[in-house]
Amino acid sequence: MGSKRPASTWSDEILADFQALSEKSETPALSSVRDVLMEKLLDDEEAKLKHVVVLVLTNSSPDLSLQVDNLPESTAMTTITARLSEGDSIPKCEATLLYAPVSKAAQQAAKKQHKKTIKNKIKKFKKNHDAMGPEFYVVPDSELVDVFAAVPFGSPCPDGYVETKPTPDGQPTAHALLAVDCEMCKTTKGVELTRVSIVDEQHNVLLDEYVLPSNPIVDYCTPYSGISADTLEGCTNSLASIQARLLELIAAETILVGHSVENDLLALRLIHRRIIDTVLLYPHPKGPPFRSALRYLSSVYLKMEIQTGSDGHCSVEDATCTMKLTQLKIKKGPLFPDQAMDSQQRKLISELAHRKKSALIVDSAAACRNLAGSTAAAIPCTSPDHVFHHIRHQLTTGCPPTFTWGQALCPQDVAAVVRNISNDLPSQAMLLVVCCPPVDQLKALHKLRTTRGDPRCTLLWDKTQQDKLDAVAAATQRGRLLFVAKHG
Repeated sequence: MGSKRPASTWSDEILADFQALSEKSETPALSSVRDVLMEKLLDDEEAKLKHVVVLVLTNSSPDLSLQVDNLPESTAMTTITARLSEGDSIPKCEATLLYAPVSKAAQQAAKKQHKKTIKNKIKKFKKNHDAMGPEFYVVPDSELVDVFAAVPFGSPCPDGYVETKPTPDGQPTAHALLAVDCEMCKTTKGVELTRVSIVDEQHNVLLDEYVLPSNPIVDYCTPYSGISADTLEGCTNSLASIQARLLELIAAETILVGHSVENDLLALRLIHRRIIDTVLLYPHPKGPPFRSALRYLSSVYLKMEIQTGSDGHCSVEDATCTMKLTQLKIKKGPLFPDQAMDSQQRKLISELAHRKKSALIVDSAAACRNLAGSTAAAIPCTSPDHVFHHIRHQLTTGCPPTFTWGQALCPQDVAAVVRNISNDLPSQAMLLVVCCPPVDQLKALHKLRTTRGDPRCTLLWDKTQQDKLDAVAAATQRGRLLFVAKHG
């Protein structure tokens, strides 16, 4: 059961549904808290909840006191204990609080609209083409700059880049469809090409060469690239020599296929405008900026396991897989694959943007990139104090965000942080503080289970270890939640 502090009627009403969760269950799921929160903020106009701040405090002690004194008279406060994740999984509060399953009705409506959009696109395409084919999936010229923002498609061609040219009259017809994949390493000047592979529609390897970067290598990225110092010993290929060979293989009219092909074009310093990207053919269920891994797509749709070794990726294997995925899409049609209904997600940040409401992410630089996308403001922070400062500052600018997300290591004086933010809350606002226990021990046990689940391992995962994992998971998943609602 949670604890509650008396306050004004509006504040009490806002917190009542959250308090009710702990009355129904000793440890309600964090997802249940999210559902109530999203309903009040997005759909319940009668609630008149105008601003929400969610602050996740990591590595909090189980003995942490959530007693907060000297709050304004217009506030109400309640605390509950919640289950941060299910089974023995590692809690990920951002995934739980910022994403929710879409209702079946909403999924069906979205699916219907998607089919309508695709049919209109097919109808328009067939006006200028005799039949469906690879051309339908080529990224339109008008969208190249938006989809592949980092590639310099503007004219003229930048120094160091080469651009594919049309096949001259009288010359043999160019390849219609080619797949490319590159491996890179880190040098003193950034990421540079170390291997390039190209396969044709019959999965024949037309090019597979190692490339010696022009700058000193500082990290071979061997676990991913499969490249080492020994691999490049004696290599004489330069980027310029590889570019010359690319221009012999790839004409301007060739359709070039890749997975996150923007990275390959940048590594090759290649300007090519007829592109199919399997990231776009097989969109992630959560939508951008999420992208499905190539090995996942291969496993699910091709029933092929790739990138399974410990010695890095193989660019020939990846290029072949990309070509097969593209050919499968062309064969099955634009409506393939039919995304699983239960995988659809409702993203809080996107829902706010659709309603013309503002959102702010105050977190690490990596989290800001992943969570904010293109619809939320973001303030990357390097310390807990910076997180707390920026949250308070944005609340007092005169135009506070509708939704603020912050995440930081748990401070020693949580009460002071809660008190300060509560004092700065605007009218008709709510603060949710989620205190999460350390996850290091649970992560270590998950890693151990994965290792011992490998048939090559001589030590097996047994019941004693599973019992220990269950106990650690139960403790790690036990989060403390504090709610503050402020009316005036």
